[in-house]
Amino acid sequence: MSFVSGDWISAWRSKNGYSQDQLAKELEVARQTVVKWEASEKVDRLVFLALRALEIDAGLQVIGARTEGRKKRRADL
Repeated sequence: MSFVSGDWISAWRSKNGYSQDQLAKELEVARQTVVKWEASEKVDRLVFLALRALEIDAGLQVIGARTEGRKKRRADL
């Protein structure tokens, strides 16, 4: 499995205008998780992929909204 560095995550977050708290909310993780990622030398590539998805598709910025939409569609069935 490939990894990215915490420095890359911190730079990505700053470049894209997220505070640690905002990014944590977007990814539905604790703020302390973002702090831990940024302090790490290696972070799982899945974190990189999640950040790239946020960058590429602004519609994914509220990941939780996709979950709510699925719940509503299931309830409509």
